[in-house]
Amino acid sequence: MLRANTCTPVLRQTLTCTARRRHYSLLNVFREPPKNQPDSHLPWEDRDNGPLLMRVTFATIGLAGLSIFGMYKLAGPDSDVAEHVGLIFNPYSWTQSMITATHDATPNTKLITLAIPRPYTPKITDKYRPIWHIYVKDDDIMVERPYTPLTGFDVGNQMQIWVKRYDQGEVGRWLHDKDRGNTVEVRGPVRTWSPPDEDLDEIVFISGGTGVTPFLQLFQLYVKNASLMPKTKFTLLHSAKTPADLLPGSYLSQLSDFANHNPERLNVKFFVGSDPRNMAKRDSDLQNRLTVGRIGRRDIQDVLPASVPWYRRLPYLQGEPEPEKRRMFLVCGPPSLIADMAGPYGRNFSQGVIGGHLKDLGFRTKDVYKL
Repeated sequence: MLRANTCTPVLRQTLTCTARRRHYSLLNVFREPPKNQPDSHLPWEDRDNGPLLMRVTFATIGLAGLSIFGMYKLAGPDSDVAEHVGLIFNPYSWTQSMITATHDATPNTKLITLAIPRPYTPKITDKYRPIWHIYVKDDDIMVERPYTPLTGFDVGNQMQIWVKRYDQGEVGRWLHDKDRGNTVEVRGPVRTWSPPDEDLDEIVFISGGTGVTPFLQLFQLYVKNASLMPKTKFTLLHSAKTPADLLPGSYLSQLSDFANHNPERLNVKFFVGSDPRNMAKRDSDLQNRLTVGRIGRRDIQDVLPASVPWYRRLPYLQGEPEPEKRRMFLVCGPPSLIADMAGPYGRNFSQGVIGGHLKDLGFRTKDVYKL
């Protein structure tokens, strides 16, 4: 039998080595071993495989936790994903939609009507009130482009988009070649802009070309409905190359007629590069609303009520200062128009900083939204 003072150093050395190995294995989950340590063991041997397996285990647990958290946030009871679970037409997957009608609106634009199969259209709740858009995919080259339905869904689960044919626009040219009865893949609706909770005093929409389609959505639901945003006045400044390019179908007369009968609710001004057919002279109502030329700073000033009347500036009539108008500018159209009115987009079509005429007029970033 060994004596205690003989076996104690051996036992102490064994326990010390074991503790060091365990301590070393645990620490290696968080840091690499010293570089000057001799590499006498291969990575798959037991000595080094322990820390490696522990790293992989902790990483797997972490990723699983993040995945569960992400799915909880995405598919929670208040999320868009939860709202669309079980629906075929949704923003996250493609749905086959049939073209039920198509006709030329102008020489290079078409009105295309798309039908979504019943009962798979989502219920248009507050989340999907104007302004929202859809994506249409060219399945030949797998490219998608956004389009804003002019009026949303009708009673037949149909929506209408206004498509312009560009020489370099793949999806637009592809859609122009489609006929009634063909199917296309769509996804949506995707929110573009939502009105604030509090009523605005005025919304000024500046657009060019097919960029007017978001305003047509606003017109159908908000402008014509006095119970929604009742204190808000809407103003449209819209530009196109010629009067024939301004708006498709009967929308030009709809806007003009409503503005004539409800001037306190809607003001409309049109701008064209030229009027070769003298359309304005033949249409007296259009003549009063049409300007030949581009939208300029003075045109924006003319449609805005003066914040302080001239007589209130007199020292003996100043009185209490008037509250600041709550006004929002929405700008939509070609990049050149966006830059002239509100400054160019930021990186990846972010809002960027305000510029152009609206900055020169003293408006701030919070007053402008580029669609």
